[in-house]
Amino acid sequence: MVIGNHAWVTPDNTPAPTTPTYGPTTYVANASAATDNLDVVNALQTRWLTSPQHLATLIEHADHYRQTEGNGRVFSGRVSLAALASDQAGAFFYRPYAKASPGKELTFTLVTGHDYLPVSLSMTIPYHRDNPSYLSKFTSDPFSVKYRDWAKGTPIITPGPSPTPQWGGIPSADNTT
Repeated sequence: MVIGNHAWVTPDNTPAPTTPTYGPTTYVANASAATDNLDVVNALQTRWLTSPQHLATLIEHADHYRQTEGNGRVFSGRVSLAALASDQAGAFFYRPYAKASPGKELTFTLVTGHDYLPVSLSMTIPYHRDNPSYLSKFTSDPFSVKYRDWAKGTPIITPGPSPTPQWGGIPSADNTT
């Protein structure tokens, strides 16, 4: 789980055999610097791929862009991997793709509901693999995100006035005594 720049990693979803708890959980104080922890890297990439900022970045950098209306909107287009790799927010995700597949573009389709909130995102990212592994027969990485329950849940209520501190509050500028 990643909150802000902090991460908590539990090895798997299986409770320990002798207790009903999951664990041990490892705390990572600087998640963005934990490049050697694959669990944290995957969590950060997932957070980026599902974020509204990522959706805006795709649309901002898109060429061959189309928008169709229906029961909501469908946005589709292609985006240069180099452009995404140079965008500060998502460079950590796109830089390896841009390096492995220079000059290539990803394709995407973003579907929104009638309220214009995201419903789904599909992306295909070209990826050239140099090693002769099982994965070398695949020429792209597909990503699919389903969104739900946007703007659902308990409303956020503005808190009331702050309580006065026990020492009597902050002195006013005209109170010099």
